[in-house]
Amino acid sequence: MIKGSFEYHAPVSLDETAELISSLEGETSMISGGTWVVPEMTHGVRRPKHVVDLRRAGLGGVTRANGSLVIGTTATYADVLDADGDAQVEALKAMAVGVTGGAQIHNQGTLGGSACYANPGSDVPGALVGLDATMRLARGEARRDLPAADFFGEAFRTVLEPGELLTAIVVPASSARSGYYKFKLSESSWPIATACCVVDGDRSVMRLALGGVSPRPVLVEVAVGAADPDAVSEAVRSTEFEQWTDALAAGSYRKKIAHVVARRAYLAAAR
Repeated sequence: MIKGSFEYHAPVSLDETAELISSLEGETSMISGGTWVVPEMTHGVRRPKHVVDLRRAGLGGVTRANGSLVIGTTATYADVLDADGDAQVEALKAMAVGVTGGAQIHNQGTLGGSACYANPGSDVPGALVGLDATMRLARGEARRDLPAADFFGEAFRTVLEPGELLTAIVVPASSARSGYYKFKLSESSWPIATACCVVDGDRSVMRLALGGVSPRPVLVEVAVGAADPDAVSEAVRSTEFEQWTDALAAGSYRKKIAHVVARRAYLAAAR
């Protein structure tokens, strides 16, 4: 049973949603899949004054626009798995199929919700940064686009401003290949470290991002033309970043294994 009372809102369009959220006063929680927010409300961890249900607001689905993949805020992992694939979608599907929680989360959890929750140990943030995704944001009548690398702040924090919401995630069109790999202690555990790697036709690294090892995703600078797993491992070892420690693993351990996870993401992309 959810503890405390709140006012429930279910807007039916983006414009209505944006206007509503920008006008509400007091703590407001938004639900796309509800897999984070509802359990927290049930346990009394979160006690919002307003709850905005986005599921009727027309923010779902996975579509194409000028070749780019547009993932609505309420699009589920299952929607991503069912999307027409190309080289750039491979890492997203590899991430979605193994997301913690299994089939139940596939059909209810959303990439947008996970991105906004910004759990350092979840799959989505590092994958989006690795794929150079763009976050589409709305506040009232204002709209803006923001690179995923600039969207995530400290642990469980994003740069969303008060009254602003995520409307879609855009993964750019590309002929490059991508790979995703994560290490976790058990099937039901959160990842200890994740890596998303994008390579060109010559298997040279174009982009590499780590997740789970730091409060926010880490972009790794890899030498131009690097086209072997040893170069990837060395680049990760030499990268300094703020370490993330929680009940599952110490930051020092996450950093220690990060180069192996990145190496395997590279091999998945370059296969």
